[in-house]
Amino acid sequence: MLSTVRRSLVATFWAFTLFLFAWAALVRTADPVAPFDAVGRSYPEVAITYTLFAHSGAIALLATMLGGLPILFTVVKRALQNNPSSVLKLFLIKPKQALLLLGGALILVVCFVGYLLGTEYIFSSPTASWGSCPVAQQCLGQQAPGLLVLNLATSVGGLTLGIFAVLALSASLSLAVLRSEFGTGILRFALASIGILALTMATATVASTIWTIRLWVDAPQFAASRSGLGKIQTAWVIAIIIVMAISTGITAAAFTRSLRTSLFRAA
Repeated sequence: MLSTVRRSLVATFWAFTLFLFAWAALVRTADPVAPFDAVGRSYPEVAITYTLFAHSGAIALLATMLGGLPILFTVVKRALQNNPSSVLKLFLIKPKQALLLLGGALILVVCFVGYLLGTEYIFSSPTASWGSCPVAQQCLGQQAPGLLVLNLATSVGGLTLGIFAVLALSASLSLAVLRSEFGTGILRFALASIGILALTMATATVASTIWTIRLWVDAPQFAASRSGLGKIQTAWVIAIIIVMAISTGITAAAFTRSLRTSLFRAA
């Protein structure tokens, strides 16, 4: 049971990290909020589903903190009791693992940039002229090739380092959990937190899906406008919801597997 729950904790933590990125990105799509609030006042279901989505994400973050901090405290406490120098070894990432994380971060960024450029190319108007660019030299088509490559390289490099930092922190915490021993009580507490997390993540995913659909059904002109989602942002929202659904599925599977193991051991 203990090893199964530990692995479930790690899987849940990584799934929630992915979910948190998606949740934050979806929140940004409704910025500025004033036009969306106006639509929400006319169509209450739009406002209700978005509020449910936003609050579910916040509750999921709170559940992760409440479930994860006691485990982290236990890891550090037991390591200090055995040997203070062993604390760093628990969180240590080997050079090969760091290189794999860096490569993974680079792949994620390249896919992300490629997706953005692809949706921009597919959904942008073919009749748009260079003169339609709001700021001179800011649109891709108006930049010199050398400047364009430099800007892309800078963006990719910065995003890669940022994502690598998040991945490295997540991997360090995961390794500490896998390398530590826990009592049955604290792991059962963690199991309850995983269940709450799976429920709130599922609620946020369903609410965001309904919000997107109702926005296009109730206010299609606004949804298609630049003040709303538009085709490009709608494609972006769909991708975000898919990521949220995958994260929720991983968390639910981890909870189910751990719960079955716990019930089997109890029987």
